[in-house]
Amino acid sequence: MATFRFLAHDIMETFKQEFDDKEFQVSHVVFWIQTVSNRLVAQHSKKFMTGAFSSTFDAIPINVSKTSTAPDVIKDRKYITLPENVFDLENDKAIQYISYELDTGCAERPAFTSVFFQPTTVMKAYRLEYSPYEAPKPSNPYFYRVKNNVYLLGLECIDVETLEICLLTSQDPTDVCDLDDEVRLPDELIPVLRAEVLSLGRFALQIPRERVNDGSDASAESGATQGSALQNAIENIVAQQQASNENQEGQ
Repeated sequence: MATFRFLAHDIMETFKQEFDDKEFQVSHVVFWIQTVSNRLVAQHSKKFMTGAFSSTFDAIPINVSKTSTAPDVIKDRKYITLPENVFDLENDKAIQYISYELDTGCAERPAFTSVFFQPTTVMKAYRLEYSPYEAPKPSNPYFYRVKNNVYLLGLECIDVETLEICLLTSQDPTDVCDLDDEVRLPDELIPVLRAEVLSLGRFALQIPRERVNDGSDASAESGATQGSALQNAIENIVAQQQASNENQEGQ
């Protein structure tokens, strides 16, 4: 797989051939690579059933706040905090599963297959309580997300300390610590990534200078130019009027 260093320098060489008078840094190109890469990962994950970009976290602690703290923390409500950033997908599909181990007396069954949480939303959660088939309970729990907090329904009457969670994680475009890290894309998407970064860079580098704020104050120069033009116009009118008066006097 291609590294950030290899891909960034390859793209910069292309930019230098087209924009030899422009100045830009490796950090700019790496930021573009990471931004476009995140979008391609999200699109690829929607289209294909793949675990290539999934991350599993075990022993995520369940929090219970003793007081309400605005915003997003509600008293006596159980929740977990997402350990990493995730994509904002429909129906919170970036949270691929949340599970906990329910003691069934079968030691051979994998822990993460014991009980799965079903996704819901803040607006729909209240309705579940009125259905005997959908009501949250230890064997049929639900979760809903509020920003980076994931609230748990159905565990109110049992003591569960940790959960297992699998996430479709995104990466912070500003957080690339090592240029020798591999770009998180399959090889077949690298040409797509390169083409889109080049397109993004060309757009940024072709912005005319008059549309760029360089911090200089051109109002004084502009005012002087406008004043000079007005003065010239007035002098021309006066000269034409004097010539007209002289012609009339001569007649």
